[in-house]
Amino acid sequence: MGARSRIRNSNHLQRAIGVMGSGDGIISRANRLKAQRVGAAIAKAGFILATGGCSGLPYDAARGAYEAGGFVIGISPAINYFEHVQRYHFPTKFYHLLIYSGMGFIERDVLNIRTSEAIITIAGRSGTLNEFSIAYDEGKNIGVLTKTGGVSDQIQDMAQGFVRSGKRTETQIVYDSDPEKLVQKLISSLEIKRPYWPKLR
Repeated sequence: MGARSRIRNSNHLQRAIGVMGSGDGIISRANRLKAQRVGAAIAKAGFILATGGCSGLPYDAARGAYEAGGFVIGISPAINYFEHVQRYHFPTKFYHLLIYSGMGFIERDVLNIRTSEAIITIAGRSGTLNEFSIAYDEGKNIGVLTKTGGVSDQIQDMAQGFVRSGKRTETQIVYDSDPEKLVQKLISSLEIKRPYWPKLR
């Protein structure tokens, strides 16, 4: 079955899973390959893949999804194509749709999370931590690819800290070091979850 057929016949076309992680810095080949596997697994499950339109591990996930026949969205911090490429030096290949938010990094993260029904984190630093916090606050389910370093290997402790401090949402967090198993766990967690609306502050 070709890529177009897989996309057209998907029952989950309207649902997106976001992939968040290290966009720059030193990224191991092992983590890059894992990110590609995450993207491919999301595509094969019939979900859209959403990323921040950046380089690094989210881009590797985009490539994996694209090459597996999935539909890939990038939500860029830039105001247009030229800023995306010339100011941020972000890629355009392996995306079916790039949305130019013009919001910069921090505000873009909110749009990225709200576009996604659930997210997966891979390694990451402060930006990934911000995305995790937004997703947790808004009750989005989160998949954590463990043994990749960075923020992802600290999320379990941080989530427990949220609970101890009295901050609870409807978020369900699943963990696995295997990309395909993690994606399946995350999708399974979505099937039994009721809709959630964050409380007004």
